[in-house]
Amino acid sequence: MSEDRLSKLLFKNTVELAMMMNVISATADIDMETLKKLRVKCINEVKRTNGKISFEEINKSHKG
Repeated sequence: MSEDRLSKLLFKNTVELAMMMNVISATADIDMETLKKLRVKCINEVKRTNGKISFEEINKSHKG
């Protein structure tokens, strides 16, 4: 894949992520400490799975 194509895909992905974060932020009441803990948890999950995570896996972990 060319560098230009990859850059365009990353840009589109970032726009979608920004939209999702704005929607969630506008509708959720999450304090900064919880966000910090969530960031650490997410970093560890991404490292552990080498970035191969799915919504189903995350959903399962939240349901116990």
